[in-house]
Amino acid sequence: MTFLEYIQKQQSDQYGLYVPQVICDSCGNDTPGDDPAIHVQECHLCEQLGEKNNDSRHNSIRNIRDIFLGNV
Repeated sequence: MTFLEYIQKQQSDQYGLYVPQVICDSCGNDTPGDDPAIHVQECHLCEQLGEKNNDSRHNSIRNIRDIFLGNV
């Protein structure tokens, strides 16, 4: 179970039928679910990318995400 799936399960247990979508604001990783979505600052993928590549790949993914979303 990934971090995003854990957050999703925790929130769905709390609210019953509502299974929220969980979105990582840092890398854009998400788990499908219901609206409104829950946003987290970082996820397991962010940590893995940061550890493996000294943040260079993580920063590249963030830059691509920002360009795609028009945040540049």
